[in-house]
Amino acid sequence: ERINEKSIKCVIKHGGFLGQFQRLTVPRATTLKHGLVPYFRQNVLFAVENQVDIIFSSFIESSADVKQIKSILGAVGQTIKVIAKIETKVAIKNLDDILSVADGLVVNRGDLGLEFGLEKGFV
Repeated sequence: ERINEKSIKCVIKHGGFLGQFQRLTVPRATTLKHGLVPYFRQNVLFAVENQVDIIFSSFIESSADVKQIKSILGAVGQTIKVIAKIETKVAIKNLDDILSVADGLVVNRGDLGLEFGLEKGFV
């Protein structure tokens, strides 16, 4: 019904539970996210402590998000590759910027289909 900078007012036609690691996709709206979620730092530090090879990170929308992950990794985790998961129009808009700092990317066609419309699908 209404979208503004701080809120979304809508009618839910088919309700359900939106869990902790889920999100709401609103076509034609920019994301309400500002930076990485608080628990993400703990996950990155866990990756460093356990010597993982690759981190696949959801909800990357800018090079700043990737740089934040690499900053948390620090010198100890500099060999860990960071793969950006592209899921939003904002990420598509910033794709070249993201690619300049990420070690690779994964495209979430399902979420992008919701944002762009399936008729503009990605192959």
